[in-house]
Parts: sequence; C-alpha cells; structure tokens
Amino acid sequence: VYKDFIATNADTYLGGGLIGALMFYAVYYLFGTVGVVLIGIIMIFFGVSLIINKPIIELLKIFGKGTKNIGKYAKNFNNFFKYQIGSERKKTMKRDIFSRSQQVPLKIFEEHQNVMNYNFQEKHCLEMKSLIHSVFNNLHIEYKDADMSISYKISSFRFTIFSDYNLKTLTDRLRNVIEEDMLFAQDGNSLIIQVANKYPQVLTFRELLTKQADLKDNYLLPLGLTYENKLCEADLSRSGNLLLVGSKGSGIRNFINYYVFALFAKVKLNEYTIEIYDKQNDFNHFEPIMRIVKEKEINDYLNEVIEDIDSKLERINKFGASTIDEYNKKLEIEGAKEAPMQRKFIIINHFQADRETYSFFENKLMYVTQLGEKAGVTSVYVVREEFYITSIIMSIFTHKLVFKVDSVPFSAKVMNNENATFLQSQGDCFYLNQIRARRIQTALVSKKDIEAVLSHLK
Repeated sequence: VYKDFIATNADTYLGGGLIGALMFYAVYYLFGTVGVVLIGIIMIFFGVSLIINKPIIELLKIFGKGTKNIGKYAKNFNNFFKYQIGSERKKTMKRDIFSRSQQVPLKIFEEHQNVMNYNFQEKHCLEMKSLIHSVFNNLHIEYKDADMSISYKISSFRFTIFSDYNLKTLTDRLRNVIEEDMLFAQDGNSLIIQVANKYPQVLTFRELLTKQADLKDNYLLPLGLTYENKLCEADLSRSGNLLLVGSKGSGIRNFINYYVFALFAKVKLNEYTIEIYDKQNDFNHFEPIMRIVKEKEINDYLNEVIEDIDSKLERINKFGASTIDEYNKKLEIEGAKEAPMQRKFIIINHFQADRETYSFFENKLMYVTQLGEKAGVTSVYVVREEFYITSIIMSIFTHKLVFKVDSVPFSAKVMNNENATFLQSQGDCFYLNQIRARRIQTALVSKKDIEAVLSHLK
C-alpha cells in the first residue's frame, strides 16, 4: 500500500506527496485495506464528476446505464485538459472539391407538384378578374382584356384602356374588394395589375435549370422566371457581377444557395473556385466544402482579392493574352502542360462599416469588378440596409436583383419608386439591368437540397 513508499522519494514520480501518503496511511490504519479501496473509489468518482461536469448524485443515478454518452464524456475530458500540449481540437479539414472534374447532377434535387395549387389559383383569378371588371364599370373606364398569366407567387392581368382614369382612385377601389397585395404598372394605354397568389406555387432548383436549352458547361445563369413564365438569364463570364438588395427574410440567403449550386450543376468544379466573405455567419453550412472568410476586415479581404487579380493578369499578359478565356484557349492550342486558370467567384455578404471604411471599400470593389472580369473574378455583393446603397455601388453592377425591402426610402433609393416594398418574400424580386426592370421569381433551394449536395461532394 501507499504507506510503504513514505520517505522513499517515490512521491516524485507517483504523485500525491507527503500529505497524500499520510492520508492513505491514516485510512489504512483505521479501516484497513477495504477503507483504502473505498477512498480510492470515492476519489475516482470525484475525478469523473469533475471531468464530465456532473454532480456525484446525478453520476450515481446514471452509473451502470451503459456507455452511450462516452463520446460526449471524451470530449469534455479533452476540454478539461485544454491547456496541455496538443489538447486543442483540430479544425475539420475542408474537402478540396474544386480540384475535381465533376458536376452535381440535377437528379439529386427535389421535385414539387404544383398542379393542385395552380388549379385553385386559376379559379381564384377568374373571380378576381370579375371583380376588376365591376370596378372598371363603376368608374366608367372603357377597357379590353389583353391577357392573364399565373406565375408562382403572383398573377398578372393586362388590360388595354381607352378612356381617361385616375390611377389612385382605381387602386383604392380595387384594394377595397381584393384582399391580396397588388402592384400596378402603366405602359402607354396598357394597365398591368399584379396580385399576390392566394395559392402560391414552388419553383424548385431542378425545375428552373431544366428550362434552359443549353444547361451544361457554360456560365449562363438562369436567375428566375418572369411573371409571364419566361426565363431570365445572366452570363456570369461577361460583366457577371451581381448586386443583391433586400431586407432580412426576403430570399437573398436562399438565392446565394441557388447561385452556388447552379454553378456546381452547370460547370465542372475544377474550372473555378468559390469563396464567401461572411461576417454574419449566414453560410456556415458551406464551411466543409469551401473557404468562408470571417476573421478579416472587409478591406483587408479585398486587398487579398486584388493581389490575386494582379497576379492572374500578370500571367495572362506574359502569355500574350488579354483575358482568362484567351489564356486558357492558348494553353489548349499549344498543348501546354500547365493547368488552365480557374475562374473565381467571390460572394460578399452584408457587413457593418463606418462611412470612411465604406468609401475605401467602394474604391476597392470598383477595381475588383472592373479588372476582375479579365482575370475571371466575378463578384456578388449583398446589401441589407439603405446606408450601403450609394451611386458608386449602383453604377458598378450591371445586374441587380432587388428583393423585398422594409421601407419606402430604401426602395426609392434603389428603384426610384416604392415597388420593392410590395414584393412578396421567398424569392420574389425585380431584376434590374441596363434594359429595363422585370419582376421575376427565383428558385427555392430546400434544406434537403443542401444536404443532398453536401453529401454528394463528400
């Protein structure tokens, strides 16, 4: 027993010291070997209690019930000794998916049946059309039905008007008899009335991409469907920078998921990389498969992006080319062993900044969007608040998606009207480019879709 080691210097390697030795000796003297064993068991319980952070009484209740929680206990044990060398848990290594020559198949994404809701909505639209006719007649408005279309979140009625009328009076009357949200637009002698669907439908990721005539091996991204159910696209390889504006819950986060997965489905993974600047932790689910930047300040991150652009442009120019496409084409023609240059997509989630910091950000972002195109760097920037919409930001993005915003001033700053406040959530938005504004419905990416993609890319 322990008493035999008193005055033998054994405590220097056995631990416990003189006090521990005397304690064990006293217990042994009073209670014999059984007492020493009991004290040892009690000390073991105290030690386990400390490690797993549970009181002795609770520990006694669960003692003997098996080892189903052994993994959690091991983790707590590791945390208990976090100050010892090598005790920190290593971060999960990201899978290098952007070195693989593969695409994500559409078959892993969900399908949704919309037939029932469409039939209900069609019947409801006929009833609303009758109400609109009644209001026209009461206001002595001469009209002719042009067309009616039912989309996923809204239904549209187009009329040709042959007489003068007061739009405000008309809208007030219609809002008294139709309870759904409405948006009005005048185009010459045409009047368009858009009404939120009472029976909305779901535009899935799979359905939207299958509407493309040429799906694979191109950067032509289907943004969504217009209210006439026509495909709306943007070429990400040519002036493909995209500004996303909208308040919380408007559908922007879902659209970023769609944007990433659409690239996965359309183009081989080894032809590009994607990274997200995400101070808000909105896209943690992407951490296992791509770089998520959280710790850096925004301007430090853009300095890194600018260095990458400059490095790529230097390589491109030295090879006698002017763009990434020319560079890769020359590599292919000359049979060079060098791997083709990858495109890069950077997604900048909304962040907080003071006016001075934001001014520097605008200048750096302008550099990235203008010179980045030649180097194959495409930017997506998310804005959630009115403060961050400036004339510079609006000017450097050719493509803009405006989702629902929570105030008229915010809408007016982006669209010069209040229409963005009337949008529905869940992906209903305006697509603004140099031609005109179009109302479109973006696709839904479900939780099961996300899980399916992450599982496929293991």
